[in-house]
Amino acid sequence: MRTKIRGPALLAALALAAAVLATGALAENIDPGGDGSQFAWGENVGWINAEPANCTDCGVEVADTELTGWMWGENIGWISMNCSNNSTCGTVDYGVTNDGSGNLAGYAWAENAGWISFSCSNTSYCGTVNYGVTIDGATGEFAGYAWAENEGWVSFSCTNTSTCGTVDYAVQTAFTDTPTPTITPTPTITPTPTDTPTPTNTPTNTPTNTPTNTPTSTPTATPTSAPTDTPTNTPTETATSTPTPTSKRTPTATSTPTPTATPGPSDLDELITDQGLQAGEETSLKAKVDTAQRLADLGNACAAAKVLEGFISQVEALRGITISLEDADELIALAEAVIAGLVGSITCPPDPDTDGDGLGNRAEGTLGTNPFLVDTDGDAATDGLELLVVGSDPLLSDTDGD
Repeated sequence: MRTKIRGPALLAALALAAAVLATGALAENIDPGGDGSQFAWGENVGWINAEPANCTDCGVEVADTELTGWMWGENIGWISMNCSNNSTCGTVDYGVTNDGSGNLAGYAWAENAGWISFSCSNTSYCGTVNYGVTIDGATGEFAGYAWAENEGWVSFSCTNTSTCGTVDYAVQTAFTDTPTPTITPTPTITPTPTDTPTPTNTPTNTPTNTPTNTPTSTPTATPTSAPTDTPTNTPTETATSTPTPTSKRTPTATSTPTPTATPGPSDLDELITDQGLQAGEETSLKAKVDTAQRLADLGNACAAAKVLEGFISQVEALRGITISLEDADELIALAEAVIAGLVGSITCPPDPDTDGDGLGNRAEGTLGTNPFLVDTDGDAATDGLELLVVGSDPLLSDTDGD
């Protein structure tokens, strides 16, 4: 038996109710039996609730053609299932679709974690990693995995990994049909839930570009023994007035590994200062280092490594001119060590530069600039110039406030 515990959180309830009224009435149909069948488990983000407490009809509604409404991630905040939730379809048209037989596809948008893909068919990637989410037409129970571009695998049922005897969780809907599933998920991870969902505020974030990230391999977080990180109680859903996630978690998905080795990009700063470079040369090199450090801190190791490759190219150009041969070799060796620490042996996927401003689409998505605009803040300086040469903020048209 799955236990559902609802706690008081009047502020969160009123805020989300206001959002629902503003965006059109929803009619969530999750957990029809009232037994707590409303939780998915993210391997890196914990519980995700498809029927958040203390708000009326703010959860997920499953229909014949699409899913609407929101899910609440205890560590990543609100997840929108459809652009119609907050009237953003005219800017970015996205949503999780249903083919009428319970085979889901398309994307959801997490305000603090980015795009979540519900099927490998979204990017024709099924030949490499076969995953997806389905709904049983007879029982309404979800099964399978979704892929979060920055947070890894999301399991919709304990049956995926045969952990129901330890932690019994699932997502179930009142929607039923005669399914003809075409997806057989094959991830090898064994996610084990550990914490309690606590929704606290209404969704606020709006995606600014189309999804670009896809998993590059099957999940690697496969335990070699029985799970050890097992909760001793069932999930609860007591909402509070204070938001749980206060910032985006550092991504640990297999497609963008979080760098753990030292040194980091910032270790290059001291060496740059000691070179006696001309002001413009020092500013440009430090701008690249600062941008690489920001990307690494935000979990995009591949984009950080690419920026440091540009740093090495600039040092090579100054080698023997304004930087001595010995000092240039030291800078290059340290930068190469940082790159190795960031990406290790993985092969980074291509990162196209749609707007031609010198920054890849994934890098811009991580930094918050628009990958489809060469100058996000409209100050006549390209995003690449501001981040990689001048060292100014590409999101502020008047960086120094004058």
